[in-house]
Amino acid sequence: MAADSREGTAWADRGCEGGRRGQHFHVEAMWYTARMVKTLEQAIAEVAALPDADQEQIGRKLLSHVEKLRRLREELDKGVRSLDAGKGMEFSIEEFIREKSA
Repeated sequence: MAADSREGTAWADRGCEGGRRGQHFHVEAMWYTARMVKTLEQAIAEVAALPDADQEQIGRKLLSHVEKLRRLREELDKGVRSLDAGKGMEFSIEEFIREKSA
């Protein structure tokens, strides 16, 4: 997964080997994207061999899952923008657990 906001990229802090300390380098993650596409294509091919009713059920579940992921990413992006704008505040995990357990 990307360490910055650009999809398909990763940034890392280099040590002394291979460059100056603190120098950043860009690593293409094309293998990741290609692997994911291949895996999805394989899954779709497997599902295509199932009866229509099973395909419909799997399709509905997959679309529901994708929508949940989309909403989660939107919320995460919103939170990151809020933190970037300096709107963050201290958070106590212990207090949060107490509140949710009550």
